[in-house]
Amino acid sequence: MTTDNTIQESDGSTQREIHSKQNKSRSTMKVVILIMIGFVALTMLTCGGGIAYIMANFENETENPEATFAMTERIVEVDIPDGFEPCCTLGMDAIVVSKARTHFRHTEGEGALVFSMMDNSLGDQQLAEEQLRQQSTREGAGEQFLINRTEFREFEIRGVTTRFEFAEAEERETGTPFRAATGYFPSHQDGAVGVFFRVEEDYYDEDALVAMIESIR
Repeated sequence: MTTDNTIQESDGSTQREIHSKQNKSRSTMKVVILIMIGFVALTMLTCGGGIAYIMANFENETENPEATFAMTERIVEVDIPDGFEPCCTLGMDAIVVSKARTHFRHTEGEGALVFSMMDNSLGDQQLAEEQLRQQSTREGAGEQFLINRTEFREFEIRGVTTRFEFAEAEERETGTPFRAATGYFPSHQDGAVGVFFRVEEDYYDEDALVAMIESIR
């Protein structure tokens, strides 16, 4: 009996050592990548045409509807609900990170449907998702709307159970009621994709929204 306990304790210690080494290795890799980013940025800025290179290859924005659909297909395969038309798209491709976003607007009321993707060379889906959440916070959606009620619903997307947050809200300045939904799931490149939906309550079609989420593949 004493021998068995000793073996179990030894196994637990070994597992803790393995996890510790894995965490240290992962942290080291993140530091290396951050150093690489700084080195590459410095190299481009000190070489001729560095600024032009960044503008041409890192932040490519267009309002071409065909480009918006094409970029959306890169991010996610989805059936866009009726009442939304392509507005614009933004893409960034760097050595260690890739970002893309497409924006659809409602054709009658005030509303937006946004697909945003973040990939990184770590293949860290949680890190990419956190970056998308921070980006959403920086853009101030929470400051524009007052959330009155929320609920979470689960959907199966790309083999993963994903939670979407459905919200009833109102615009702080005008008091106009809105409906919104937000969800995150893995991208095709082990990063993350975020879906951000909002529309005036008068134009809200919940069945259409749910059908769109269920169509994601």
